Amino acid sequence: MLSKIFGIALVILAIFSICGAVPGIVNIESVSGSSAIIYVPDDYTKIQWAVDNATSGDTIIVRNGTYHENVDVSVAHLTIQSENGTANCVVNAANSNDHVFNVTADWVNITGFTVENATGLFVRGMYLDTVSHCNISSNNATNNYYGIYLFGSTNTTLTNNTASNNEYGIYLYHSTNNSLSNNTANSNMGDGIVLWSSSDNTLVSNSASNNTEYGVYLMDSTNTTLTNNTASNNKYGIVMSSSSNNNTLTHNTVSNNGDGIYLYSSSNNIIYNNYFNNTNNAHDDGFNTWNTTKQAGANIIGGSWLGGNYWSDYAGSDTNGDGLGDTEIPYNSTGNITNGGDYLPLVSYIDVMRSLPNTVQRGETFNVTVTFTSPADKFNAIGLIDLAPDGWNVTVDAAWCTPNADEVLATGNRAEIAWFGEPGVGFDNGTLFDVLYKVTVPDDTPVGIYTFNGFLEYYLAAGGPYYESITGDFEAEVIPATLEGHVSFYRAEDPGEPTWVTPLVVSFFDNATKLEMDWSPINVTTDAYGNFTIENIEFGTYDVGVKNWTSLSKMTYREDFTASNITNIDFGMLTEGDTDNDDQIKLADFNRILNNFGAKPGDAGWDPNYDFDRSGKVDLVDFNLVLNKFGQKGNLYYYLP
Repeated sequence: MLSKIFGIALVILAIFSICGAVPGIVNIESVSGSSAIIYVPDDYTKIQWAVDNATSGDTIIVRNGTYHENVDVSVAHLTIQSENGTANCVVNAANSNDHVFNVTADWVNITGFTVENATGLFVRGMYLDTVSHCNISSNNATNNYYGIYLFGSTNTTLTNNTASNNEYGIYLYHSTNNSLSNNTANSNMGDGIVLWSSSDNTLVSNSASNNTEYGVYLMDSTNTTLTNNTASNNKYGIVMSSSSNNNTLTHNTVSNNGDGIYLYSSSNNIIYNNYFNNTNNAHDDGFNTWNTTKQAGANIIGGSWLGGNYWSDYAGSDTNGDGLGDTEIPYNSTGNITNGGDYLPLVSYIDVMRSLPNTVQRGETFNVTVTFTSPADKFNAIGLIDLAPDGWNVTVDAAWCTPNADEVLATGNRAEIAWFGEPGVGFDNGTLFDVLYKVTVPDDTPVGIYTFNGFLEYYLAAGGPYYESITGDFEAEVIPATLEGHVSFYRAEDPGEPTWVTPLVVSFFDNATKLEMDWSPINVTTDAYGNFTIENIEFGTYDVGVKNWTSLSKMTYREDFTASNITNIDFGMLTEGDTDNDDQIKLADFNRILNNFGAKPGDAGWDPNYDFDRSGKVDLVDFNLVLNKFGQKGNLYYYLP
């Protein structure tokens, strides 16, 4: 049985001590003469039993372990705390259809517990029922229907709690004048933080991210202040509906949600100095104020003036350099803000510039550089993430960056580079960051234009994270190779005359396999000097052959074709004498020349393919060309199977 030591009890204790017996005394520490410290399980095996035997002002310390209980707290001015924090002290609902902690008394403090498995419909992990001046801190409410729930409660503080992986994270219903700070309500199946018919509350530095529906939801809730909260990766970031009027939102980060901030049937709210970067940034069918008057002060993206909000899709510009938009105002989220809008949108002046080659080739490794400068509200921590085209490979090294990066990671086409400033100091205004990483183009990359895409994630002294897209170069073209070829002909006229304009067939063979490429051969026509150009050649090393109908083919070997380079090949003089394009000079060719000797255009025996020197007549020159080269074959004749 638990006994307490008060005033005269000290005398009784002395008397029993003299007699050698102290009946009914257990391990209770006296506190200020009127309160006790009770240990679980030392003094009582269950937390509930300790509560039942406590009186106002007592402290219950729960040692490490998992306790299967549903604890009803009806003692005012009671503190219940774990000895070593949430990782070591778990209260698991003995009955999943009952609250884990049900608080019905004022001035109760509960801290340091993991509270779980109150999964029944509308059941709470921590339930504060019409109480005031309670303090719920550093708890982890997980796998409950509601994580932490205040009903009809006032002047209560929720601090440093985690309410994640529940149906709903933190929920206030008909509750006023409460303070929520530094809580995390992430990854809940429904909403992160909900205020329903709850007014005059304050939310500061809470995180409500990765929830299936709403990050922060105010319904019929007024006169609430939201400052420095983060709502990211939800379906909706912040929602105010059903006459949620006269609320103030400043310095909140709302990013990567489907809808950033959504106001429905709610008016007279003041919304400024927030960061919005979402698929749809804003919706508002009421009458709300989206900026304050211009005034000096550090804004959420590091600028020197307070005004409106940062909008990722603001398309206007800052014409006077004060960091506030001057054109295309008011910003109205493409008409989704029905009345008015933001007349002083914040404009980022953190320019994150990428530089890369405009053209690259297969197999090439090239450098990419990204530069940016720390703003006036200096960087505390920075993460650069840049994506090369799919299938390309990046390489990073901390030493390639100025200042040296603290952490680098290369995963396929993804480069991640981070700097962590000295706590409380960060990086001075004007610090230049010069980043280099390397990209390798795969050997089998098709010709085309490829896109880079990245962003800077950063924290300022004022908070974060904030995001800035990388601008500058964002495309690299894998361009085809070019052949600049030249041939000479045995002609009656000099180069420059029309008789030198000659059709050719150019063939390309893989040097390693000796197989003809599927895009070969290519038909071209020379100019009057024997020159020709072939563009859009796939990269590779080829054996190349040229042939005109009347000439023997001629080849060159191991010719390299690479992007942004021109491969020049002079095939030299082509051997004439092939009358039937079979790449050999044989008896049939000799007989054709002999049988048509002296023929001219218009004669019955005229064939221009027998006039090798393009003189306009089959004559002795043509006869001698066949006679002198009789029996020869072209290079392709031997190359082709």
